[in-house]
Amino acid sequence: MASENIEIDKKENVVAVTVDSKIYPLDTILSAAYIFIDDAYVIITGDPNQEVVVKLKGKGKCNLVELGRNFNNELLNYAFYAIQTARTMPIRTAIVQRAFFTQSAKPVASETERKNVAKPEKKEPSYLEDPYDIAKPYKEKKHGRGKKRRK
Repeated sequence: MASENIEIDKKENVVAVTVDSKIYPLDTILSAAYIFIDDAYVIITGDPNQEVVVKLKGKGKCNLVELGRNFNNELLNYAFYAIQTARTMPIRTAIVQRAFFTQSAKPVASETERKNVAKPEKKEPSYLEDPYDIAKPYKEKKHGRGKKRRK
């Protein structure tokens, strides 16, 4: 049985879909074929510059005509997605650049404002100071030195 770009071999449980590579690029064909790996074994042959044949061998009983037509629908779906992605790329790029610019840009103070701001003096901590009680052993922190634990 032959219909449009679909050839069906019921004996082998295979549908062959012939795809014109000038209309659908190889990445679109591969994206559409990937959708069918759960329902069918996928075999792709042919010349990517001329014509590609995608054979879908059903896993178990399936409607081969429907499988072939669904593959054609997925081709159209991914072709449309690729076109929309290319069309909106400049807009998405501008949005991302704007987001990065607004997050990383800091207001620049004028030279006079920078001169008028008093800089706080930084005191270098001494190695003898222990403001976070890091130097004390755990037992001393919890129970204190020489105290007996409650039982």
